[in-house]
Amino acid sequence: MPYTGKTLFVISCSLLFVSTVILLPLNGSARGASVTSRLLEGENNCVAIVLNIDSPPPASLIVHLFLPGSVRLTGSAPDPSKINKKNNSVKWLFKKVGAGQQLISVCLTQPVNLDQLTARVRYHDPRKGMIEIEAAR
Repeated sequence: MPYTGKTLFVISCSLLFVSTVILLPLNGSARGASVTSRLLEGENNCVAIVLNIDSPPPASLIVHLFLPGSVRLTGSAPDPSKINKKNNSVKWLFKKVGAGQQLISVCLTQPVNLDQLTARVRYHDPRKGMIEIEAAR
């Protein structure tokens, strides 16, 4: 027995309803975290690490800044979680991260070119596992 136009319309509407009301929210909640990062020059021997965090945000972020040669940290906002003098690096751990923009301001003992700095951001993506990105310059 062939379906009538009305029956096909009802079936199509039902499938559309199921796909938009039930499946779309499931797909959205399973979407992974997305973070981008950029290094910016500041004034008076300072640089900034700008993090753009999409929703849903990761549970935590680790930011690792590697400094060249004899350059040392003179100040930072927020304060770093760890300073490693052996490999001349600075690390921040952010817990309970919110979506939006996070700024890390770093002041150094001498001026540096952004090409001399490396900043890496690590976070866990529920679908892809551990992600590590390098900050753009």
